[in-house]
Amino acid sequence: MNLVNANAREYMEYKGWSGKKGIVKLVLRQLRIHFLLQLGRVLPHSSLRVKCFRLMGVNIGENVFIGLNVMIDPLYPEMVSIKDYAEIGDNTSIYAHSRGTEPLKTIYPRMVKPVSVGRGTWIGAPNAVILPGVKIGDYSVVAAGAVVTRNVPNYTVVGGVPAKTIKKINKEKIKKMN
Repeated sequence: MNLVNANAREYMEYKGWSGKKGIVKLVLRQLRIHFLLQLGRVLPHSSLRVKCFRLMGVNIGENVFIGLNVMIDPLYPEMVSIKDYAEIGDNTSIYAHSRGTEPLKTIYPRMVKPVSVGRGTWIGAPNAVILPGVKIGDYSVVAAGAVVTRNVPNYTVVGGVPAKTIKKINKEKIKKMN
């Protein structure tokens, strides 16, 4: 069994790990992350799911709701940030990395970029997808099924594939939280 494929090698290089010690670190980390991710996707209460994602390394603010079956990048969870009062709907996927196949690697190299979900943002359920490098502004809404490939300004509703602006939100109608 070969534990070090192209993905594993790239990740080990990213972390500065090498040799047998690096492989052991990689395997133990991925086992821990996999366990927490699977648990965080199915636990019956949002606060328990939030705790699992925090233990994975996701930076999560206060009063955040995470729905069932949410997938947060298992390879780079520390690159995902979710601010206070955000709500992440069921079946949402948030990725901080992407990579083309080995033959396409020169055209589509590995991309690792942080993802930020703003304060008071609502990512609707089901099936929204947030791609690497996206910053979703404060008090914005991502519609169900949207694929967000670009930054979303504050107070904006987006939807579609790829997500486009649907409308602006009136700032005066927002209930500001402490």
